[in-house]
Amino acid sequence: MNRKERIEQIRSYIERLGKGEDLAAVQADFRKNFEHVSAQEIVMAEQELIAQGTPEHEIQRLCDVHSALFHGKTREERIAAAEEEVARSMGQTRVKGHPLHILHLENEKLDALLAQAQDQLDADNAKSLEQSLEALGQIGVHYDKKDQLLLPSLKRHGIAGPANVMWGVDDEVRKSLRDVENRLAREGMSDGLKEKIANLLRRMKEMIFKEEHILFPMVQREFSLEEWQKIHADMPRFGFAWLETIPVWEDAMPDTPGSDQEDGTIRMAGGSLTKEQLEGILRVLPLELTFIDDNNINRYFSENSELLPRPMSALGHSVFDCHPAQAQAMVERVIGQLKSGEKDRLSMRAVKRGKKAMVSYIAVRDAEGKYLGVLETVQDLSSFE
Repeated sequence: MNRKERIEQIRSYIERLGKGEDLAAVQADFRKNFEHVSAQEIVMAEQELIAQGTPEHEIQRLCDVHSALFHGKTREERIAAAEEEVARSMGQTRVKGHPLHILHLENEKLDALLAQAQDQLDADNAKSLEQSLEALGQIGVHYDKKDQLLLPSLKRHGIAGPANVMWGVDDEVRKSLRDVENRLAREGMSDGLKEKIANLLRRMKEMIFKEEHILFPMVQREFSLEEWQKIHADMPRFGFAWLETIPVWEDAMPDTPGSDQEDGTIRMAGGSLTKEQLEGILRVLPLELTFIDDNNINRYFSENSELLPRPMSALGHSVFDCHPAQAQAMVERVIGQLKSGEKDRLSMRAVKRGKKAMVSYIAVRDAEGKYLGVLETVQDLSSFE
């Protein structure tokens, strides 16, 4: 097939899924027609469909169809294909301490946990399965690094479609994991729940495959050393999943001592502070802060942000790059209400990293009322309950 034919073929799969056709039937046709097409070509065809106006949530339906390239082959064929792919495009996952190496190590741990959970599911061992599902909860830490560090940077390279699609699937996996954990603890094992858990474990395993064979080779080709250094510096802000020790990367950004220049005094209506004093105050505030300027550009993040970590590599870039596609309309609406003066503050309760929190969006204006941007605050509510 040429490029145009591939695009039309992919469009037909979306239409078939939208009409409710069985996933297995669509997967079988996909495997037949795309077995000798590279993952990169498939992703770029989907990117072009998005550019032509196909909604991203429809492209997202194909995420499970992609796995047809992996399923349905013999074990020997899968091993051979995997070895070929590794040899061709996964070099950085083997560079000790490189961000992709760390994500790859997490995927290895995740793969072992998924196999363990599957064995417990097959044996109807509900108690052990509960513990495994709890351990799998760290997948949010893994996905956070991917969603906040890799995917927004990929968008800035002009490849937004795969980023938004994968981000959306990650959110679905997180939600499904919380749901089956709660149901298992509340109801115990049932045939219906067993099927949901089996489907979830399969989706999580397929996401490993998509990361290792589609996302990682793609970002490896696109990102510069400087970008990888910034990503590496941001990783500790999001934490590490299942890893007891974190390997050191030789090419990591070197630590640079602070400037010896004299700190200037910042004069304000309520007094004056040195830069050092101001940074100290911001550091100890019982709030996590994010400031987005009047052009919707990320300008400041709190140094310590346990509940809602933000990557320093996002500073100077659009706030919309930090959110999945399905959340962008909400972000635009909130900023629009604050900027127009319709609202001065919007607050909501949320659960962040397992803790109850209050998230507020506050319009920032100068003394004459001119809009300067939005201050987002995140406050841990656990100490108040």
